[in-house]
Amino acid sequence: MADVPPPRAETDIEYWNDQWKKGKTVWQKEYVHLRLQKHHDKLLSGKSRMKIFVPLCGKSLDIKWLYDQGDTVVGVEVAEIAVRDFFKEQQLYFVTEDIEAVNGTLFKTQDNRIQIYLGDVFDINSSVVGTFDAMWDRGGLGSVCRQDRQRYAKLMASLMKPNCHYLLETHVYDSTKHPGTCRAYY
Repeated sequence: MADVPPPRAETDIEYWNDQWKKGKTVWQKEYVHLRLQKHHDKLLSGKSRMKIFVPLCGKSLDIKWLYDQGDTVVGVEVAEIAVRDFFKEQQLYFVTEDIEAVNGTLFKTQDNRIQIYLGDVFDINSSVVGTFDAMWDRGGLGSVCRQDRQRYAKLMASLMKPNCHYLLETHVYDSTKHPGTCRAYY
């Protein structure tokens, strides 16, 4: 029998789109994450111009900062508002391309060094996005429903080049104070 992934929580994607539509994006910061800046050199093993994956990226300023460091940045985001806002706010010209293999749309800069896939992170695979030298996961793991976290971890591992470094920010929280299986701390 084929290894069939479990179904996603039916409200997960709708929840995140709704949060963006309502402007309820408390996780969205108006600055480049300090830990990313502090650990950038370690994340890239002292190398430059690397390919970095930013899952569940929103409109993070980290994407543009990594780009400005000379890196190629690939993100995935489910909320179109976030993706369009990113390019508009960063004043970056972009083109779009439908990507049937991931049931989504690719937004990319002319130089192809920023690519953001609009769609479900679980539709992403290495045959479409390739593999990565590094990953910056600022809250993605914690925002995935509990029942999807092992699947998420396997997906991240499948996108790693040998010697890929993975910088993860996540939180420990009291599940009795934050009920539900999704959206761990928002």
